[in-house]
Amino acid sequence: MSMHKIPLTNTEKTGLIAHGLDICTPSQLSDAFRQGVSWGEKQNKEPLNEKQILDFFGIDEKSTLKLVVLAFARAIEKAHDIE
Repeated sequence: MSMHKIPLTNTEKTGLIAHGLDICTPSQLSDAFRQGVSWGEKQNKEPLNEKQILDFFGIDEKSTLKLVVLAFARAIEKAHDIE
C-alpha cells in the first residue's frame, strides 16, 4: 500500500522535492525514501553527549568556547524537538 495519502512531515516534503520524487501520486521510490527518513529520525532521538559535541566542532575541553558551543548545540536540539 502506498504512503502517498499519509500526511508528509516537513523533512519528508523537503527531501522528496529536493530529490525530484513524487509527492501526490503513488510511488514505491517515494515510499522507500519516506521510510528511510522515518528510520533516520528515530535513530537521532538520543541527544549527543558533551564529548561528542566538542569533538564534532573540534573544540578542546579547556577552550573558552566550550560553554558557547554546548549551549548552541542544546538550543539546536530543542528547536528540532519543536518541529
